[in-house]
Amino acid sequence: MSQAIAVAAAGPSAARFPALRVPAYRWYWLTSTISMVADNIEHVIGYWLLWELTHSPFWLGYAVISHWAPFILFSPFAGAWADRFDNRKLLQVSQGLYVLCSGGLGLLYLTGHLQLWHMVILLLVHGFSGVVQLPSSQVLIHDLVRKDELASALSLSAGSRNVAQFLGPLVGGFLLWALGPGGGLLANVLIYIPFTIALLLLRPRRTTAPVRRATGLQGVLEGLGFVLQHRVMLGAILIVSIPMGVLGGFQAMMPAFAAELDPDPRAYTWLLTANGAGAITGAVILGALGRVRRKGLLLCFASLLWAALLLAFAITPWFWLAFLLMLFVGAWSIVSNAMSQTLVQHLAPDDKRGRVMGTYGMLVHGPRVFSGVLLGGAGAALGAHLGLGVLAALVVAAVAGLILTLPALRVVE
Repeated sequence: MSQAIAVAAAGPSAARFPALRVPAYRWYWLTSTISMVADNIEHVIGYWLLWELTHSPFWLGYAVISHWAPFILFSPFAGAWADRFDNRKLLQVSQGLYVLCSGGLGLLYLTGHLQLWHMVILLLVHGFSGVVQLPSSQVLIHDLVRKDELASALSLSAGSRNVAQFLGPLVGGFLLWALGPGGGLLANVLIYIPFTIALLLLRPRRTTAPVRRATGLQGVLEGLGFVLQHRVMLGAILIVSIPMGVLGGFQAMMPAFAAELDPDPRAYTWLLTANGAGAITGAVILGALGRVRRKGLLLCFASLLWAALLLAFAITPWFWLAFLLMLFVGAWSIVSNAMSQTLVQHLAPDDKRGRVMGTYGMLVHGPRVFSGVLLGGAGAALGAHLGLGVLAALVVAAVAGLILTLPALRVVE
């Protein structure tokens, strides 16, 4: 009897945080969260090193592009690998690439050999490791829990990313101060170890046999074509992709938003904290639920509300209201993303799940490369708040139009 089936027999007590009552998922969730913290520590120290090398905002912009651009180029192939190979091993490859980047940067710095071209390459490798990780982790989560626990599992994992984004800068800043950039990066390698060990011990149920044809060009195109021809699935992806591609980088503009609302330098950190706290709260509430009904309707409502809340944030003149809005923006962004991933996984056939999630990564995360350009351009032309307001209004209109043209999405259970 699998662990997930055993949990199903536990009765009503399994209603709260159902995914965490599956021992294998519980260990996966805990150790993967620690690994996400290490990923964010690497960002914090790596960006500091890049600034020290160049003192150029252009190269800081490159760091963001290098993180998301690989999703456009390689996500379909990473999804094909998830359909063919053991996802635990693929995640170990991803972990190894993270360690290579963190350890490599640390050693190059300590030995005095670090140059800009090293960082250019290693930042791209870091971005590529995220591409490998996304579909493999999604398929592995699916194999660890039952379908009625999937929304809980994906919500908790989404919340982990926000916890990591909060803890990463804190721990990374401490390591940078206490050990220096080289020592901090080498110490960060150790933080990747728990998840790597957990991957060796996990014994998930595989829902389908490895699909050998998946990694051929025809197999990759088959997965991409399946998503493009499945109107409801494509709608469940685009309803998140559109807001992410236009507004997903709004946090990078937060210093400008905060300066217009309140001259106190602490306003910036308060707004970021509110967004992170809201996201974690949304993940906890959604993760605590058992079976979520009317997933399609909830996805439509959450995506529309997320964009509308950003529109309200853009036009409010009061800091206290902006703070409250940021709490709700964080919460509903998690609901939107978790419901989208849950629906896509629910609709994906077992033999194409990895390729479907690879396409999801390409369409949802790849466009985030352009978000900063759009927000920055609109902010420069119209001011930070008005620029965000115009873009948010366009997204609200686009999402509302998508919802109206896809009634089948609204009724998906």
